[in-house]
Amino acid sequence: MEVAHADMLRCTECKLFIKKELPSKVELTETLKDFLLSACWNKTNRIARMEDAEWQLENLHNYTKSGKLFDVGAASGFFMAAARDKGWIVEGNDLSNAAIVWAKENFNLSIHHDFFEDLDLLSNEYDAVVLWNTLEHTHNPAETIRMAKRILKPKGLIYIKIPETPTVGTLQRYYEPWHFYEFRMNNVVRFLTTEGFVEKKINKYWYRDKLSETEYLFGLGEKF
Repeated sequence: MEVAHADMLRCTECKLFIKKELPSKVELTETLKDFLLSACWNKTNRIARMEDAEWQLENLHNYTKSGKLFDVGAASGFFMAAARDKGWIVEGNDLSNAAIVWAKENFNLSIHHDFFEDLDLLSNEYDAVVLWNTLEHTHNPAETIRMAKRILKPKGLIYIKIPETPTVGTLQRYYEPWHFYEFRMNNVVRFLTTEGFVEKKINKYWYRDKLSETEYLFGLGEKF
């Protein structure tokens, strides 16, 4: 490991950026208990978030029909609500009490208040697991992906969106204190393929004025 920027280290072999010291789960839960996305009160942002949800669902439906879905880091349930409207049975988790209450009051959704990897979920139960701007906030991305694998049915899908941080310069420019990991594409692909996932689709979005992003849609089993 080598120092990269601020409190972030970089693996000299795989180039993954890792926060030097993670907050405890108790500290993190306390810090995030009142967090709400701006879409909860800003109509324009809410419309944009629901449009994002429609895009996610369109991509999923290219490879599977509606079934049972788990949204990791569901926030206030915008994606869960959109998926439910498309016939999915939805479940999710979040660490913000405020977000969970908002989802119940506005979407009539019940969201688990716990860390994904600490939930007692049935194996081989879900057709899709979604991590939308979530993996970089997890304590252990490999453990998170293994948990997703365990609860997915055979040929189930995992759909991840994360910021793309390939260089130290990118990390310095877009440093985010609540990102515990910053990924290059090869990091995520290796995590997934090591656990038996097969690539279905990768979308990369390059921006001039903000951090670029990548979407990973992978499935268990053989390619379609």
